[in-house]
Amino acid sequence: MPHPLFRLLVLKQRTYALDLYNIYTHAHPAFRDKEGPPYRDAPLLNFLWLLLLCAEKGHSEVFNCLLQYYAPAIQRDPSFQQYLAKIGEYFFGITPSQSNSGGLFGLLGGANGLLSELFEPQSSGIPISLPNQCAVVEDLD
Repeated sequence: MPHPLFRLLVLKQRTYALDLYNIYTHAHPAFRDKEGPPYRDAPLLNFLWLLLLCAEKGHSEVFNCLLQYYAPAIQRDPSFQQYLAKIGEYFFGITPSQSNSGGLFGLLGGANGLLSELFEPQSSGIPISLPNQCAVVEDLD
């Protein structure tokens, strides 16, 4: 499911990507009867949900933090890095020159993370624990 969603984001179609995410999670037998997102034991699906939320706000620090936290899930498919590089550029203003020789994941070194109400669990009761350097702040505006 990530490839079509990433493609929509690369085309700057966040609303359609969100619709696709909702259709997928409501129709998929593993998720349709579960409360979420976030979903227990579905890190890539949770990453996509949080990516869609932070793309709406355009917070590059949150994007960097998500890349760091979900790196094991993201690194399963090498094509994800190409999509995420374009998504980082379009939605968060992160240019390739801002990343050092470490590629897309080189951006992670400077992630001080500003996490807001975007990451409060939506009544699912599933806690989202994030790295220490991704500090939660009350207001991003």
